[in-house]
Amino acid sequence: HGRYYVETIAADVSPELQVQMEALALSFVDAWQPDTPPIEELAKFPSNGLVPYSRTLIAKSAFGLERLDWIFTARYEDQKDEALAFICERTSAQEATALADAFHRYWMDYGGEERVAPSSLPDARIVTILDSFEIVMVHGAYLVGVHEAGTLAFGLDLAGRLKRMIEESSQ
Repeated sequence: HGRYYVETIAADVSPELQVQMEALALSFVDAWQPDTPPIEELAKFPSNGLVPYSRTLIAKSAFGLERLDWIFTARYEDQKDEALAFICERTSAQEATALADAFHRYWMDYGGEERVAPSSLPDARIVTILDSFEIVMVHGAYLVGVHEAGTLAFGLDLAGRLKRMIEESSQ
């Protein structure tokens, strides 16, 4: 949390203790505001449906794809679905496009089935694999997408909101 690193370790295994440890960690986060500048990519995630404290950075080999590094992720939920949104800024639109192609090909190589993109997201590349959906798009130098969406409707809605946030922040 900013310049602070806090770890809680329990001497026993119990659901009650787990709840108390989580409450302690959340209290710390709420009480201490980091003095480091905010990370721009984190502001690009839509707030609606965002699971609190779920934003992370994956430094390398995200989702098992070696080339997919330095991506920010955030978990989203509604009453019946969940998915992981991701944002990855590259050095150029060409690099982002090449990475989107690699992401798409990766899921296809593992037995995924390509889905047709809807007219609302014509540049989306969609793969269904293992009862979930992978969606990837490019906006300028940004690779954006949704990983392991439970339903296509939820994944497309999240991908659309994520893309709009990227577009608005680029203006």
